[in-house]
Amino acid sequence: MKWPQPEIRAEDQQTIARIVAHSSLLPNPDTVAAFPNAVFPTCRRKRESDIAQVFSSTGVAMGIYDNNATPTWAICWTHGIEGKRPKGWTVAHVWPSSDDIDGYTRLANLALVPEALSTTTDKSGPLTDYLRWHAWIIYKWKPKNSKLPVEPSRYREIDWQYLEKLLNPREALGLKFGKSNDKRARALRELGYSPPRW
Repeated sequence: MKWPQPEIRAEDQQTIARIVAHSSLLPNPDTVAAFPNAVFPTCRRKRESDIAQVFSSTGVAMGIYDNNATPTWAICWTHGIEGKRPKGWTVAHVWPSSDDIDGYTRLANLALVPEALSTTTDKSGPLTDYLRWHAWIIYKWKPKNSKLPVEPSRYREIDWQYLEKLLNPREALGLKFGKSNDKRARALRELGYSPPRW
């Protein structure tokens, strides 16, 4: 017997979306506006190996491959969150653009979601359409090659929670990045990356 296909009723999907949205934390809209591009020139690596450089079609090193550390730095360091990824949280991508240097660490594409609820943001989880519409109308962003999102049913009933705004998020990011001895930070510095360059 084949596995049954999971199915969530529309009304249940809306309830789940409201619960997850109320429990999650999104980047502050003012902070997103301060970073109109990706925070770091990185994209997700394909294999468990040492950091490798991402090259353009002309052979110029553009950035590095990563294993989700730089998206965590992006959302945490620009909002003054200390230490490593907060326990009990995961950094979710709103759009599946992990291969895209323009989207992988863009604040408009990130959310802090409780680990226990993280599957609701994966692929076609119940929160994905809500997050994508939110990113479009609040942050004015979607990946270049993605279709325009459509407003989900009862979207306006969602109560979004935002991270607190830092007075100078670019300076905070630069200080954290400059002090980091992580191999990814060192590799980015070797490429000449220095926030807030972008």
